[in-house]
Amino acid sequence: MRRVPRIVLAGGLAALYLALVAAAGPDSTERQSRRQRLALCREWLRAARGYEAAGRADSALMVLDSVLWCDSANADGYYFKARILAHRGDTTAAADVLDTGIGRVPLSSRLKLFRARLYLAQGRPREAMELAQRILMVKRRDPETLYLLGLAQLEQGDTTAALESFEKAAAVTLEKKGL
Repeated sequence: MRRVPRIVLAGGLAALYLALVAAAGPDSTERQSRRQRLALCREWLRAARGYEAAGRADSALMVLDSVLWCDSANADGYYFKARILAHRGDTTAAADVLDTGIGRVPLSSRLKLFRARLYLAQGRPREAMELAQRILMVKRRDPETLYLLGLAQLEQGDTTAALESFEKAAAVTLEKKGL
């Protein structure tokens, strides 16, 4: 007996969303509708991760498009879509996705950190350093950001500042590990 996939891609996802909203009926409050929409987005995000893990990047990208259509402020959706695109070697498209995500979810340090990594990969250490410094204004003791800042400083030839950033990153990491 043939199994039916749990989630139908692309247009089927949008139709499923519209059917759920319609099923909620006119009595449902705006908050209930939003809750249902966000729950559906979480399911789609899980499905996208499953597709990615199974090596089906095209399917994952289609589902992620639905996630972002459903919830344009879903930082995880932007992150995973950019990660898949970057893995494929399309850093320009990944950067565009991250820029859009940062514009819609400006407090997401995860998106900013990934964008800073892409700046470094694209040979733009000054932009990477500026973005890392902006992240550190909010998360002063983030070892990953401190390390990335050190890499950007090293790329710019500032070995003294880079060494200081690496030392801070190591100290914070050791402190967090309780060593």
